[in-house]
Formats: sequence, structure tokens, C-alpha cells
Amino acid sequence: MKGNLVYVKTLEELGVISEGGCSPKNIVETWTTDYGSIEISFDLKNKRHSIIPEYLEDYLDMNTLIETNKIIAKSESRYEMLQAFDQSAFVLWINNKTKTALIERGWKFAW
Repeated sequence: MKGNLVYVKTLEELGVISEGGCSPKNIVETWTTDYGSIEISFDLKNKRHSIIPEYLEDYLDMNTLIETNKIIAKSESRYEMLQAFDQSAFVLWINNKTKTALIERGWKFAW
């Protein structure tokens, strides 16, 4: 919802779990209307970035993680989300080796 800054809070929290691997600064969440369009802009590694999430009523567009991963493509680790099994989103900051090991143990990822 416009004004609740949920994407700002989420990016800040994701920065914490990345232990400095992806810690955006100066995060701004802009809504054109209460129903979108939405733009999230932030500074990361001395560059300004922008992500455009889809408006999904009461839900976050978790595909913003895919866009964030593109921005940090050179990082050894990235954000991964478990395949949805309810309305929760379980996000990890992991590398390929860890993801492969979890898949071998039966974990299922969203992408």
C-alpha cells in the first residue's frame, strides 16, 4: 500500500541477512497511485539502481529478488526463495554450492 514503505523495510531486512553482500542505501519507494505503478530506487556499490515491482494488492512482488540478483550478479552469493507452499516467503542468502546441497536434500526453490 502506498505510504507503508514495505519495500524499503524489506530491502533493509534483506541487507541484514546478506551480511554486507547486498546492503542497499538511500532506499526510496515511490507509488504513482494507491494501485501502482511502483518504483524502488537505491544506492548499491556507488551506483543508483531502480526496480519496478508489479502491484499485487496485499502481497510483495518477490520477483524483485530476481532483479536484485541481476544487480549483484558478480557476487558469490545471492538471494534464493523457497518454492511457495503458503502465503509466506522464505528467503535465503546462499551460494551455488549451498543451493545444490539443499536441492539434493529435497529443498525446492522458486527459481
